[in-house]
Amino acid sequence: MTIETQRLKVRHADKEKDAENYFRLYSDAVTMKYFKKPENMTLETTRERLITENTIECLTVFEKTGAFVGYCGLKSRFTPREATTADQEAVILLLGFYTQKRYGPELFRRLEEYAKETLKAPHLIGIVNQGNEPCLRMLRNVAMTDATERLKEDDFVEYLHILPQGHVLYFKQF
Repeated sequence: MTIETQRLKVRHADKEKDAENYFRLYSDAVTMKYFKKPENMTLETTRERLITENTIECLTVFEKTGAFVGYCGLKSRFTPREATTADQEAVILLLGFYTQKRYGPELFRRLEEYAKETLKAPHLIGIVNQGNEPCLRMLRNVAMTDATERLKEDDFVEYLHILPQGHVLYFKQF
């Protein structure tokens, strides 16, 4: 997957080149406010995590200036009944400094395009801490729908088992 916008360039994560940036990301208090910080995080465990991250694509995001911004990717989830491909979860984690620059929606739209056009995913989903109002606002602004009330319906019942307590499920059907 290649993503480039007017302001950002994105490339595949590289365990040697990116470990220090990801360690800084996971150590940033603003960034991790709504995320569970990985336990016993060291530079070495960060490097190993880059190898085993269970996303289809773990992509490192930079400004065109070369400054590290964060990461994004798509995580394959469930294949709904009648579908031939899996739902894709959009994952975006940015350093706190960059959250006010509207990079999230910019990246999200590119992930959405890739999930729909290339992967032919039936749904794009987002799993968000219910207290993370900036992220919830972004999801609403990119026309995602709160599916928390629909979790017992056939297409979403699988998500009941993976949705962490205190989180909500947003989705977009293609």
